[in-house]
Amino acid sequence: MDATENRIKTTKTARFYQLGTLSPGTKLVIFALHGYGQLASYFIKHFDSLADAETVILAPEGLSRFYLDGKWDRVGATWMTKEDRLFEIEDHVEFLNRLQAMVQEQAPNIMETIILGFSQGTATAWRWVMKGNVAPDQLILWAGSLPLDTLEKAAEKLKNCDLHFVLGDNDEFIKISDAEKQMEKLRTIQPNARFWTFTGEHRMDAPTLSKIFESFGT
Repeated sequence: MDATENRIKTTKTARFYQLGTLSPGTKLVIFALHGYGQLASYFIKHFDSLADAETVILAPEGLSRFYLDGKWDRVGATWMTKEDRLFEIEDHVEFLNRLQAMVQEQAPNIMETIILGFSQGTATAWRWVMKGNVAPDQLILWAGSLPLDTLEKAAEKLKNCDLHFVLGDNDEFIKISDAEKQMEKLRTIQPNARFWTFTGEHRMDAPTLSKIFESFGT
């Protein structure tokens, strides 16, 4: 007798980290989505310099965690795997939608929303915008690949959003030539999409992050 595949909805406690205090005075909210094998508590440290009285940074954490080595010591998180991927995508979009709803309730006067996804978080950020309730003003895709199954509605979803793609010139996972092909796709969606590069590997880069944020509104 063959086993049958079944599913049941259940409640899971999701975790996020926050810099700054949400209030009616909050004007800018930044959602920062970590990469594969990272934890939000560490990833959010890249954004310390951006928090102020009117700016809040939130770093949600992937819903699945695992040990990174055989010592059962270091732990990382992931947004999804290829196994049961459609339901994992559905779950993290629901999580991010609920997080955004909480933000809107506590900070009703937000003037700008920025979403940044790093590495695996790039695909998560993109799918959230495509499938969720969020409409960011800036979407920063950092060292990750676009989910090709979501491009059909992208122009409509991103018509009021500026797009940015960021990559180190020595990234071990994505070549500059591949990134340029990805930029061609992005510019069919948003002709003014910007391509940022820095000297380095597959990582965040503080000077480049500062330059990108300084460019907003110019």
